[in-house]
Amino acid sequence: MLSRNFVLLALNAFGGRISGKTLLTKRIFFLSELLGQDLGYYPHYYGPYSDEVSSDITILKNLGLIAEESFDFGAFNENGFEVCRYDYRLTEEGQKAVIWLQGEYPVDARRIEQMAKRIQEAGSPDYVDLSIAAKAYLILKRSKKALTTEKIIHEAKQFSWRVNDRQIHNAVEFLKKLNLISIPEPVPAN
Repeated sequence: MLSRNFVLLALNAFGGRISGKTLLTKRIFFLSELLGQDLGYYPHYYGPYSDEVSSDITILKNLGLIAEESFDFGAFNENGFEVCRYDYRLTEEGQKAVIWLQGEYPVDARRIEQMAKRIQEAGSPDYVDLSIAAKAYLILKRSKKALTTEKIIHEAKQFSWRVNDRQIHNAVEFLKKLNLISIPEPVPAN
């Protein structure tokens, strides 16, 4: 399945509307991990990022299948860039495309819907918490071995990611609910 079809079905599976590009891309990240779909994610400041998914969002927008709305908050970040949020929703044409994709790829569409539901049932973190969970997962995946929560915190600092202990603990709980990880329990001292 083409990655842009995956993106379109993912947006539909999350209700056809998502507030924030970071939230959209992180939800797609977790869907791709749960479904074994390589969408080219790599480490980035806000957690795993995919040029492919970002490009697909632009293509779907240009094709009129999704609509993008920006909301200016009238503030600027430390680099002088304006702070705004981009929200995405399926258009009427996008909804027709989803129906077509569901007919063409019924198994894939059903699996995406099931995994989206699983993500929502694991908790509905905001974009910040979901980004941190994605960062924690990426650390675990790259280590190729079980890590304690404390080791994940240490590794996050090596990436210069700003996360606190509580955020990592919440992220680990979210990942456990998705059955993406199991964290070894610390061995009690005698």
